[in-house]
Amino acid sequence: MEMSQLSDLYPLMFGYLPGIDTFTLDQHLQQASREFCDKTESWREVIARSLIEGSVRYNITPSFDCRVKRIIEVRTKTQADIDAGNDGTTLDPHNYSFNPSTLTLTIDNAYKPSADVSAGLVVEVVLVPQITQTGANVISQDFLNVWSDGIMYRALFTLMTMPRQRWTNPDPLTGAPFYFSEYNRKVSDAMTEAALRNTTESDGWFG
Repeated sequence: MEMSQLSDLYPLMFGYLPGIDTFTLDQHLQQASREFCDKTESWREVIARSLIEGSVRYNITPSFDCRVKRIIEVRTKTQADIDAGNDGTTLDPHNYSFNPSTLTLTIDNAYKPSADVSAGLVVEVVLVPQITQTGANVISQDFLNVWSDGIMYRALFTLMTMPRQRWTNPDPLTGAPFYFSEYNRKVSDAMTEAALRNTTESDGWFG
């Protein structure tokens, strides 16, 4: 089953949550998606920007309506690098700074470009859905289709620990403890793939 948004998980969860309403279900899925992405740092995007002669400040805006948690890597390319298919120069974190509130990346003057280079700045970032997430552009479909189980397990855990609800379930084999364990397993898988940068055959998202 291909998924495009969190609500596509509803049919997979209704049978475990008797009497649940979609508003409550959606709240917990949104919370689960934020926690999964924040904890694992496994949702990433590579953003390319044109280098501008003499400029050291660049806006790094992701493709999704989400928060940029931090920068993983910054690379600069010359036109010769691009023509040759080279990766370019990886900047040490001491040679750039990032303001997440303005999405502004500032590179050191030593790396100030001497010429315009289309797609000469390549930045890999960690993304986390916003706490006010709305609409369909809040999470990558590719990411969701790989890690939806982890998000769903977290939501099932928090829902089943709610007191005095029809769907409250403390059973260690079928309820909250079971789904908490399954969630942690998925977290471990996602963190491993993020650390390996998907260089092995994996469950991870290829960004």
